[in-house]
Amino acid sequence: MPSTTYTITRDDEDIDLEIEYTVAPYDPGNSYGPPEHCEPPSGGEIETMDVLVDGKPFALTDEEQAQVDQHIYDTHDYSDDDYYED
Repeated sequence: MPSTTYTITRDDEDIDLEIEYTVAPYDPGNSYGPPEHCEPPSGGEIETMDVLVDGKPFALTDEEQAQVDQHIYDTHDYSDDDYYED
């Protein structure tokens, strides 16, 4: 399971998060060639996520969740063989 870290600020306190997550397999699609061979990109969305602080579950606000989601989308390596459909 991939993991990452991210720091949020809540009430002027920095909180270091440990995030474990899974993403759906990503297919980059095909945008060239005959129309019958073209398809849009698909997959890559976050499927599961565990957010921990000092090894214990931690609840995020909606705004914090959006920040963490964006961090994962920006930093996840979709070329990893476990998460890339050929």
